[in-house]
Amino acid sequence: MSQDDASRESPEAGPADLLVADVSGVNAMRVLRLLRSASAAVFAQANLHSRLAGIEWAREKRRLAWMLIALLFAMACLLCLLLVGGAVLLLAFWDSTHRASAIIALLAIYGLGALLAGWLIAVLSRQGGQAFAATREEIAADIAMIRSKL
Repeated sequence: MSQDDASRESPEAGPADLLVADVSGVNAMRVLRLLRSASAAVFAQANLHSRLAGIEWAREKRRLAWMLIALLFAMACLLCLLLVGGAVLLLAFWDSTHRASAIIALLAIYGLGALLAGWLIAVLSRQGGQAFAATREEIAADIAMIRSKL
């Protein structure tokens, strides 16, 4: 039995000694003092994290809005491509070849528009993994700092 164990079990231990609970190597009073002294810093850090998350959320909303616009444009181009494609099939059998070449040119323009919209959606989708990256890094750094202090 160590001296610490003997002092805890002795009848002379006062009320102040009973408040200091040493549970699995963690001094509760020390932790409470540390939390009390760090509370202002923790609240300031939480405020900064919330601001950063707000900025990143605004960026993410803007990216998603542009993805929606590009998707709607791609769908409009695809619809036009299908409609004009059907008209090309009907007109391909008509007498004039100039009519068909004009419709094919229109199909090419709509097809390029759909490809452009698809490319934009792919670029914006790849950026989705970067959403809230700065917030995640800051929170991870804060957690590591807190663990090192305890």
